[in-house]
Amino acid sequence: MPFHVAGTWWRYEWCVGRSVRQFHVAADGDEPSANITLGRFSAADSKTLRVEPVAGLAALRTPEVHGYQAVQTYPQGDACERRDGHNGSFARRVAIQYKCCVFRANETYIEAVEEPARCAYVLAVCTPAACGLVTRDQYVLNAPAVVGDDERRALAQTVRDMFYHAYNGYLAHAFPRDALKPVTCAGAAFELGQIEMLTLIDTLDTLAILEDGPAFRHAVALVVARSSFDLDTAVSVFETTIRVLGGLLSAHLFAEDPARGLFAPGAYRGELLALARDLGDRLLPAFATPTGIPSPC
Repeated sequence: MPFHVAGTWWRYEWCVGRSVRQFHVAADGDEPSANITLGRFSAADSKTLRVEPVAGLAALRTPEVHGYQAVQTYPQGDACERRDGHNGSFARRVAIQYKCCVFRANETYIEAVEEPARCAYVLAVCTPAACGLVTRDQYVLNAPAVVGDDERRALAQTVRDMFYHAYNGYLAHAFPRDALKPVTCAGAAFELGQIEMLTLIDTLDTLAILEDGPAFRHAVALVVARSSFDLDTAVSVFETTIRVLGGLLSAHLFAEDPARGLFAPGAYRGELLALARDLGDRLLPAFATPTGIPSPC
């Protein structure tokens, strides 16, 4: 598969499963006047692909389609002379990035070749095989995917970034309504809940899992100060149980756990548990049916 940017000296060629080379063809000849192998397929090093998030994943409109790439390494390229004050050389290597691209979405082609570090190259390949890479559990060339420590940390940071983007948006534009409407940036009521701060209550345990003590304490204070279930409204027993009752109980367990240190000793006095008990008592009449199974709403 060839690649060349008009007006540049070097041309590139990727032979899948074999090698990647860099060469120059003189204007008056057909044979390369310079030919360098940047990397060769290695049975030991090239069969395993790493799946990692692309840069700026949180800003993508379709992260589930375009958000991940598979990276395959072709090591064992031609020798590269050291320039760090030491004698000798080291082997060139190529990292091949298989990406899902918007442009020419149904084709496989080389998008770019870069050299971010001396004799360490990146070959970006657009291919529909990489679209939905993680969600469809499909890996390029059917090679096994291994997520190493660097990728794991990058994925964890991406999750945090996406969460805080949504959470801070809710607090800024929708609180204390149930939910945030992302297009209009306005608060809205959740038709199956009709309970104030539904999103905030449902999010308490996530703040605890992220070990964000200040944000967790702030959110708990808001919920405790503003929550009241003395409402004359119809609610979904299912939604209210999993999102509100479950949110309060799970947050209570996190709040009272001294190992997590989310509150100073004695600062939390079971307020979330009291709210959960109050809500649970109000839901009990829904179970007064011939079968004991509550009606849907």
